[in-house]
Amino acid sequence: VTNGPPLVYLKDKDGEYRLWPQGLIGNGSTITVAIDVYKSKKYGKGHRLERVFVDDLVVFTPTEAPAPDQTALPF
Repeated sequence: VTNGPPLVYLKDKDGEYRLWPQGLIGNGSTITVAIDVYKSKKYGKGHRLERVFVDDLVVFTPTEAPAPDQTALPF
């Protein structure tokens, strides 16, 4: 099994979901997610994010560039 980013779909004006190739989802957007729950031989139940459905998109617009030391991941 190969894990990767979830597929993202955007609802169009006709109410149909279309594959969304790229972009950032802004705070305040309304989304629905699909997860897969599976049995793990070693750790019990596991889960993974499969798809994200964006029902109402709020476009992400950064207010300012992050400081150089804030661009690294926290882990």
